Amino acid sequence: MADYPTRIQITDPATGKVLDLSGTLSASSTPPVEPPTEPPTDGITEKLYRPEEFSGDFVAMQQKMLVDQQAAGDGLLRCVVQFERNKRYEYQKNNWLTGVQNYRCEAVGSGANPVLFNANVNAPYDIDRGPLNIGKGANCFTEPGYHGGGGGMSKTTAMALIGNARAGDTLVKLLTASDASRLEPGRWHAVFSYAQQIGGYPPNCRWIDYVKVVSITNDVVNLDRPLAHDHWADYWEDPSDQQSVGKARIGLWDGFYDGIRCTLEGTWKDLDFEGSGTMGHGDTTYIESHIDCLFENCSISNFWPSLSKNVTCVNCSFTGMGNQVAEPDKLCDTLILDGCTTGAGKYLTGGTGFTEIIIKNSKLCCIMVGPRKLTVSDSTIDAMGDAVYCAPCGWPMQGHKVEYSFTGTTFVASSPSWAYWAWNSAPVTPLPLSASAWQGNKLIIRRDFAGYENWLVWLYEGSMLFTGPNLRDPKNYGRVDKIYAPADGSALWCDVTWIKGNKPTSGNLNIPQKGLRKLVWGSGTNISAGGWTDPDFICMTGTPADRPFPQGIT
Repeated sequence: MADYPTRIQITDPATGKVLDLSGTLSASSTPPVEPPTEPPTDGITEKLYRPEEFSGDFVAMQQKMLVDQQAAGDGLLRCVVQFERNKRYEYQKNNWLTGVQNYRCEAVGSGANPVLFNANVNAPYDIDRGPLNIGKGANCFTEPGYHGGGGGMSKTTAMALIGNARAGDTLVKLLTASDASRLEPGRWHAVFSYAQQIGGYPPNCRWIDYVKVVSITNDVVNLDRPLAHDHWADYWEDPSDQQSVGKARIGLWDGFYDGIRCTLEGTWKDLDFEGSGTMGHGDTTYIESHIDCLFENCSISNFWPSLSKNVTCVNCSFTGMGNQVAEPDKLCDTLILDGCTTGAGKYLTGGTGFTEIIIKNSKLCCIMVGPRKLTVSDSTIDAMGDAVYCAPCGWPMQGHKVEYSFTGTTFVASSPSWAYWAWNSAPVTPLPLSASAWQGNKLIIRRDFAGYENWLVWLYEGSMLFTGPNLRDPKNYGRVDKIYAPADGSALWCDVTWIKGNKPTSGNLNIPQKGLRKLVWGSGTNISAGGWTDPDFICMTGTPADRPFPQGIT
């Protein structure tokens, strides 16, 4: 791994002078070494590291951690990096924990949280200018240097196609037995499928299962846990696009590129991440390739967790150069925000590639998030004064929204001129029908249809199709039972059970906007400033609309 020396600059807040860390540190200038705050009980050895021990060279510290990690054995070392309070640490390379399997970064001493800052504000690519860019290269979706055109991923070389796999399965079958060479028994992998975006990087897959491969026998891969999702071998993808991933696949998540290991467990405690420049051009705190990652009592600039299994933020504040302060990204399982805050007019967006986002005990401005499941409790979503999204809640485009629930949640509208708790739904491009749109009960949605991408990313098994103008007046309707596609990607196919009225062969067919399925308002949820607007979920329990599922739709 090629690296160049990286130095930190530490400022004494009392005098404003830059401390000289060159040469050997004297006893008086050496920060106190504190024992780990959480003694290990899991059989993992902990070792302490301080930037001062490496004369401010963060890359040298990283290299030492990687050497020690290899000597300790697979997963048996936790690197504890200590930063002294009341100090500001500057460095020139923000990937200095990439490849470290277990780490905890923590503040020691007394006073204000240490500040971590990437001083390389002139790095050629945006993502290299922010406070952190950790994890690239470990998993089959990324290689270092993708931003700017280098690296990236290829579905025909980085992953292996598998046959149909159902929730509960612990075995998956490779379509080509020789693809077993792309996998590593004993390591973390991911099973994924269902393209829910055309274009963009990394691919936005609807379903992802993080698993360990126990063993491989011929073309059968034995997993360490049951799959949580169905993965179909005949789902839609663009065969001409190497980054279009829809068919069921398995890929290596740990050690994919140049032996870079994923992080099994990473913790950041009592640290502040400061951005530079403008939004997305130096303020992004980016982490990927983590199995478990925890931020506790941190101030985080423009937080972008991506390509990770579980990410948790406890008592954190989200900041940023612009209005956006967090954009959870793709190919993730769970994000938990507990006791977190954003400033007024600072919105949280994205999350379309997450299976679930849980928000509790938090006070946020606008949220425009679209995981499969969203659970909010004992929180306030206060859009007062926001001029970007205005309403407290909105739902971004990619992926259907399975179930969104709010309990003990207070919504505050942005202003009297936009006095609503959420955005209502815009019309969907209807699918014009003819007799050729059907082959028996199979509905054919052609790729050249103007609204194709919306239908691709919002349809799901169990989805409602209807002939009326909207869900409040659906007229006749049916249910999608299976979604698949021809190998050339020229269309999307849906097997449909028609429930009410005659199956239409003319006129228009509609779907719920943004795949909105079920909304639940539990006890204590209210709108303290503003009023109700119907966001067009199929079912809305406990809301002013209180709409049940139509007969035959679940």
